[in-house]
Amino acid sequence: MKNKLINIWDDTEVQNFFSSERQKKEDIYLGKIFFLSKSLFENCTILDIESTHDGFYKILKTYLKSFNYTGIDACEEMILRTKKKLINQ
Repeated sequence: MKNKLINIWDDTEVQNFFSSERQKKEDIYLGKIFFLSKSLFENCTILDIESTHDGFYKILKTYLKSFNYTGIDACEEMILRTKKKLINQ
């Protein structure tokens, strides 16, 4: 019997969870806060791989006034949700 490859990011429950988590600086790991505080600078370029939602983008905005951001994700539904949220802001 072959194992079927499952993309967990296609699961609606997973999408809803990650759409509501990691929305503010206090939601991320202390190690990431330390790393970000030491490595970010104005007008930097950031590539967020497996971005899943706009939460990390919002967090970056608390550190920086100006930056170039690109988020990529394997789940098309999450990309569409994020685009819709950002357009409505």
